[in-house]
Amino acid sequence: MVRDLGIERLKNRNVFMMSGGEKQLLAIASIYATNPDVYVFDEPSANIDEYGIERIREMLINLKTQGKTIIISEHRLYYLMDLIDRAIYLQDGKIKYVFSNVEFSSISDDSRKKLGLRTFVRKKNDDFANPVTFCESDDFVVSNLEYENKKQKILDKINISGNKGDIIAITGKNGQGKTTLMRILCGLLKENEGKISYKGSP
Repeated sequence: MVRDLGIERLKNRNVFMMSGGEKQLLAIASIYATNPDVYVFDEPSANIDEYGIERIREMLINLKTQGKTIIISEHRLYYLMDLIDRAIYLQDGKIKYVFSNVEFSSISDDSRKKLGLRTFVRKKNDDFANPVTFCESDDFVVSNLEYENKKQKILDKINISGNKGDIIAITGKNGQGKTTLMRILCGLLKENEGKISYKGSP
């Protein structure tokens, strides 16, 4: 089970120190371990990176091969397109459409958008340059932020800056420090090193 979901790294970890995505994978693993005949998943890919989604997909393939019944409520659809047998579309609390796999896969982009569905195709990642520079004179500044627990360094020399009206997205794979950084910025954890300031004040 641990190997199936690729969560070997979570063994002997404190659940309260896991990221949101890691907790999600752990929750899925706990259900997987009980080996029920019917699985019900509510957005299993939420908060999970591409590696984790691929592990979930492999698990679903394995369960399908075993003859398990699987019901999934999901916004991300691309990883399910060749797995589902039927797609049920709800509107105003009622079933409006029931699609076969072929019918669902054949929905045009315009129709998909009108239905409010996300893309059916996985977007490819590009190699991005890093044109954004860190500026200590900005209004909001995170400077040389570091955090480590008893076992490992989680954040290393994080520098982020922004001004009024900026929206800054923090992204990356599960277990890379996103949740820890958010906890520090919200005051729920204390950094080991570095400074957080707004308009010059801590």
